[in-house]
Amino acid sequence: MNIPVRVTLVFLTVFTAAFANAQDVTYPGKPRMKEHASTKYRVTVGFPAHWSLKPPPRNEIWFSVGEIRSNNAACFVRVSEVEHLHLLTPETFFAQMDEKAFIKLNSIGMPDIKVHLYDPAYLNGRKARRVAYSGTDSGIKTGTITYQALDGDRIFTVGCLSEASAFQLLFNDFEAVISSFRFLK
Repeated sequence: MNIPVRVTLVFLTVFTAAFANAQDVTYPGKPRMKEHASTKYRVTVGFPAHWSLKPPPRNEIWFSVGEIRSNNAACFVRVSEVEHLHLLTPETFFAQMDEKAFIKLNSIGMPDIKVHLYDPAYLNGRKARRVAYSGTDSGIKTGTITYQALDGDRIFTVGCLSEASAFQLLFNDFEAVISSFRFLK
């Protein structure tokens, strides 16, 4: 079977971004990143340097918006505090929030939610859950990719979103932002 070279390269780039614990994801046209650090939560992340930080809408540490490849997009880092979470292993925690529970929880704000990926992953070397989903948010069809990892009694969610029609085009850019996330020692 002949696989076009372009498809193979895209797969390798996505595979590297999603599964390797590389220091940096590189690919043609990758935007220059600017690192942001939180001393309170002891984490860092890189957003495209030309993006702006906006006031976090909920429990986000950062909410950054801008354009990539002539499309509007946003990325965020969210932290949720959960008492006694440190008593659970990542496997136990992720087993409790299965795909059905994720859909039920998120269908409150996005009734037409559709999950495309719901699988184990790594975020800065820690076991994580990767979820790619789409649906209508505030009247706009969006595509979103998130990774969740545990840190003591905190759940860190790192994600990016765009209009659904641009999501595949921006997927590598989103993975580059997500792979830049670091837990500081």
